[in-house]
Amino acid sequence: MLEQAPAEYYIDESGNTGDLSTVKIDSYFVEQRMFALAAFGCTLDQDFTDKLGALKKAHRIQSSELKSKQAYDKPRFIFDLLDLLETRRAPIFIELVDKHFFVVVNIIERMVVPYVGECDTQPGALWMKGVMANYMALYAPPELAHAFAACCQSRDHAEIRELYKQIIRWAQGSGVPPTDVAAGIIRFARDSLKDFRKLPKAKAVERALPIPDKNPAGKLLWVLPMLSCTEK
Repeated sequence: MLEQAPAEYYIDESGNTGDLSTVKIDSYFVEQRMFALAAFGCTLDQDFTDKLGALKKAHRIQSSELKSKQAYDKPRFIFDLLDLLETRRAPIFIELVDKHFFVVVNIIERMVVPYVGECDTQPGALWMKGVMANYMALYAPPELAHAFAACCQSRDHAEIRELYKQIIRWAQGSGVPPTDVAAGIIRFARDSLKDFRKLPKAKAVERALPIPDKNPAGKLLWVLPMLSCTEK
């Protein structure tokens, strides 16, 4: 147990490409498939600053700001830095996000099993959505994720309706066990498509896509992994 929780926390992210719905298809998560968020809590007093400075000098790191690319070929520096944080009893948090899986989760949450009430936040419902997301991420063609990203950008009713059909066709043709997961995706996607067709077009599009954020210029941003991490 910590004797006293640190008052200051330092957060950094690596591998972030911004809005995942704008990733180009020809380089779809090839170079940076993973997004990482890390944080540690520590009081940066003079003692810590002096010890960190000594570590940087010993490992010949000259810049004032520590960058991961500087430490790729200096694993000993990372170990020594972690030892220093451990002696300070600093809490450390690291979260890794598979970007492709994150897009698939949005497909499940918004199109296959959209939120309709408190029942969708129960442990059983969340477990079921997780099973479906795992299955789709492993076995569905990347074209489904590409199409979802394109729908976020176009917000076109006909495109989104066609994506529902693509999801159903893929699941119908999937013979990968457990096939009951594919059957569940088919059933829920069909029900969601029926609801999509009943709603006014603008409302249907709004329901099928993630809730967007706005950047300082007012541009809509659709799939941001760092927000789901930092909101925790």
